[in-house]
Amino acid sequence: MSDKLTPIPKDTVVQIDSLVQWSQGHQVIDQQSYEAASHTLRDVQIYKRKAVEHFKQFKDPLNAHRKTLLSLEKDATTPLVDAEQRLIALIVAYERTHQDAVEAHAKDVLNKGSAELAPVLTIPKGQKSRVWETGVIVDFQALVAAVAAGSVPLDVLKPNQVALDKIVKAQGAFCDIPGVTVETKKTVYWQNNEV
Repeated sequence: MSDKLTPIPKDTVVQIDSLVQWSQGHQVIDQQSYEAASHTLRDVQIYKRKAVEHFKQFKDPLNAHRKTLLSLEKDATTPLVDAEQRLIALIVAYERTHQDAVEAHAKDVLNKGSAELAPVLTIPKGQKSRVWETGVIVDFQALVAAVAAGSVPLDVLKPNQVALDKIVKAQGAFCDIPGVTVETKKTVYWQNNEV
């Protein structure tokens, strides 16, 4: 492998451009045009493999380094993420307890006329907090029913295409899932042919 990143050779780029242009203007209308499309497909797939192979020599070492870096980063940050989450939970719980104490004190003041000062929580300089609301699914069936009833938008449910394809593969044409139709897809490819 060369240390210097090199572009795809010019003659290969010319051939790629020619194949792309041909594919954009070609129609399959008879046996001859069908065979021409098939052979051009073979050439397109060969040049695609060549392009991938050309850059593979540069990508493989980078991907190996990236994998190593990500692993090292994960090893270094996982304990910190755990510590961060624990500390956030402790701080938020204490603030909640403090707020409950302040509210209880306010009730005492109103009910008993107490003149004691409420406990004060001093937040360290630089510490910020952000409060937001988030949806937590506690009953998926109820959520699905609400979507089906039209009271919740459909986009809260995301289809799992991998799981759906596994069911269809297992059941084939007999697959009967409401809202799903089984389509047969086909691809065409050439194996190990050189130009």
